[in-house]
Amino acid sequence: MDFLLFKLGEIPSGGTSIEIPGRRAFQQWPESVRRLEIHTVIDGTDWQDDLLGVIQEVDLAFPRGFEGTISLERANNTLVVEGHIQTVAQRACGRCTELFNRDFDISFKSVFTHETVAGKDVELKREDLDLNFFHGDMFDIGQVIIEQISLSLPIKPLCQDDCLGLCVRCGKNLNDGICGCGDESVDVRFEKLKNLHIK
Repeated sequence: MDFLLFKLGEIPSGGTSIEIPGRRAFQQWPESVRRLEIHTVIDGTDWQDDLLGVIQEVDLAFPRGFEGTISLERANNTLVVEGHIQTVAQRACGRCTELFNRDFDISFKSVFTHETVAGKDVELKREDLDLNFFHGDMFDIGQVIIEQISLSLPIKPLCQDDCLGLCVRCGKNLNDGICGCGDESVDVRFEKLKNLHIK
């Protein structure tokens, strides 16, 4: 996706910003965006399906794509990337397996430096440990978007914090009510302990 690639040398010292999908009026853009020298609008959502498809996960979908604003500010071989992304992810609950939607409102700030700088023998400071690196003279904001959305997705998605999951015997979704297994239901991992007699 060439339109997501920005040439480092063409990013002005005053910074540039990218609006996705860019459907809001200029007056509604944040002040931090309006003060930048160049503003790029990437409209439409068809291309977003291809980009988000990079995130490989079963039962994961983004029904409405995403929108947001990303700003790039350059200082020599260092690039400060700051942004705000909003999206809705559809996933399967890790307990009851039901599909559910979850809103994500992601704000981030990352500092990137060119790999040629990283290769030099320099003393790293504590704040340098948060640096990211890129190579060549092009910067791909698509990779930044994918990384930020991926980092925001919980490892075990839950439709609700107190999800009761499925009955281990009959498989009924216990969020819909109790099943007919009664009090005899035992976790299959401990079922053999029922016949254990302690003298």
